[in-house]
Amino acid sequence: MKHLNWILAATTLSIFTVGQELPQPSPKAVVQQRVGLTDITIDYSRPSARGRKIFGELVPFNQIWRTGANRITLISLSTEVIVEGQKLPAGKYGLLTIPREDRWTVIFNSDTTLWGSDGYDQKKDVLRVDVVPNVFEGDIIETFTISVDALRENGATIVLAWENVKVPVNIDVEVDKMAMANIERAVKENHRDWRVFRNSAQYFLTKNIQIDRALEYINRSIELNPDNWYSHYLKGEILARKGNFAEAVNAGNTALKMGNEQAKAAGRPFGYADMIQNSLKDWREKAGINTKTGKKKK
Repeated sequence: MKHLNWILAATTLSIFTVGQELPQPSPKAVVQQRVGLTDITIDYSRPSARGRKIFGELVPFNQIWRTGANRITLISLSTEVIVEGQKLPAGKYGLLTIPREDRWTVIFNSDTTLWGSDGYDQKKDVLRVDVVPNVFEGDIIETFTISVDALRENGATIVLAWENVKVPVNIDVEVDKMAMANIERAVKENHRDWRVFRNSAQYFLTKNIQIDRALEYINRSIELNPDNWYSHYLKGEILARKGNFAEAVNAGNTALKMGNEQAKAAGRPFGYADMIQNSLKDWREKAGINTKTGKKKK
């Protein structure tokens, strides 16, 4: 028996050392997803049920599971994240789990060299969180799948799915904090780049924060490059957000005129004319400007 085990081990080792391409029962998969400003990469293998009972049998309850097949599942995070309310530093981790009927423990371990869960050391756990599995009826999920779902600007949900179980793990990122740091750095390092100021102004407007600063930055962008029609339109949007609708109309008119002229010179229609005209109509009404005469209504 020992001799047979040695032969099996040697055969398995040879497959991975000679670089021979053969189909695997549990093929490798990689999930890559950007969440806010954080890049998440999950490297795992995908076993299939093939008529077997999975949880409670093939994957026993109350025992460490590699969360897939072959080597340990790996997850890489480009920035610090918050997992189920707890902070996890940027880095690469082994992703293990302890399945139970009513709850799962999800483990981020610093050892990324394990083959399966053999050699697992709890002392190397960086974070453990408990989550509630969703057990559903109907058609089973044949092949183990990890996905990054429910995407939003500041978070997402990693879902472990197999058989009739889906395990959600909520991830949050401090995207606003990172974005503000990026803005400060970009403005300092590229103070002559009009796009840096316009992009920053756009961010402030989109988030509805620091609107006065947004106006300051779009004015700086236009000063550095006065020939970009969108910068003038963005200035109109910022002025409208501040309630300065008459000034917004002036900026919108400049954007429309400039866009039409640049499109005509390029021999094509100006595709954003309707967008600007719709905004101008709204701003004129709010400013009390007659749409026909262009003058203030009495």
